[in-house]
Amino acid sequence: MKRERRKSFGRDKRGVSPVIGVLLMVAVTVIMAAVIMAWSSTVSTPETPNSCGVVVSRQNSTLLQMTVMSIQPVGASIASISWAGTDVTLGNMSSPGVGSTSTITVNASPAYLVVTGNWADGTTSVVYNSRI
Repeated sequence: MKRERRKSFGRDKRGVSPVIGVLLMVAVTVIMAAVIMAWSSTVSTPETPNSCGVVVSRQNSTLLQMTVMSIQPVGASIASISWAGTDVTLGNMSSPGVGSTSTITVNASPAYLVVTGNWADGTTSVVYNSRI
């Protein structure tokens, strides 16, 4: 008597051939690499933020000392300094850069000192605004 071979789910111990298995793994790897490459091409590099560090201290009732600690990115500069709404000269700083120190003569009453920066992209913004 012939034995019948019955196919039943879960009882068949045969698997996928090694060649087919390797081809499937390579195909999945190629597809994943393509997806990651497409995603990474849309990610942009971060831009350098505009920043300026200024330290201002009162020397006496009519003198302030301002020191530029940092300016980012390269090409940025101090545009103007105003005391109580009036522009003041930059003292001994013709073109303030990192490490530049200036003495500013002001009136004795406390008021707001506002320092404005010019950025490399052509924009201008306030970098320091404090009552001294």
